[in-house]
Amino acid sequence: MRIARSSILNHFSFTDEVLLFCHGDYQSSYLMLQGMLIFSKTSGLYPNKNKSEIYCSGLKETDLQRLLDAFGFSKSILPFKYLGMPINSKRFSAKDFQILVDKITTRIRIWSSRHLSFTGRVVLINSFILAIHSYWSQIIIIPKRVIKDITMICRAFWWTGKAT
Repeated sequence: MRIARSSILNHFSFTDEVLLFCHGDYQSSYLMLQGMLIFSKTSGLYPNKNKSEIYCSGLKETDLQRLLDAFGFSKSILPFKYLGMPINSKRFSAKDFQILVDKITTRIRIWSSRHLSFTGRVVLINSFILAIHSYWSQIIIIPKRVIKDITMICRAFWWTGKAT
């Protein structure tokens, strides 16, 4: 197999989920999918066509349809979630981080129903809330406004034991 100079193959892999990236033209996409088929034939590991999707940005509609016909995958649109993280081709706005703020608020509401000591609340904030924040921060740059919102929620829980 000859790979064109402009196509670079990258991947993210975790358990049974794999993301493959290539240059946004037909030849690169076709070569990447051909490489995946060669891997499948040699390893015996085949992608589930019912669960596999193609996300394209900048590929002509005719070329995309040729890929879909050739490999049997379905087309999907951005954004999507991978390991709980939203994946998008555009820059995220503060509104896109509402998922993170809601996740933290929901967790604190559950904890608010319990009678926790001041120290217990500190431990929960440091172990859980900051772990979620750190996980997201390693992958995406979180806007200052969202960080301020998370800080306000944590402070309210720390001092009052409630989410607000």
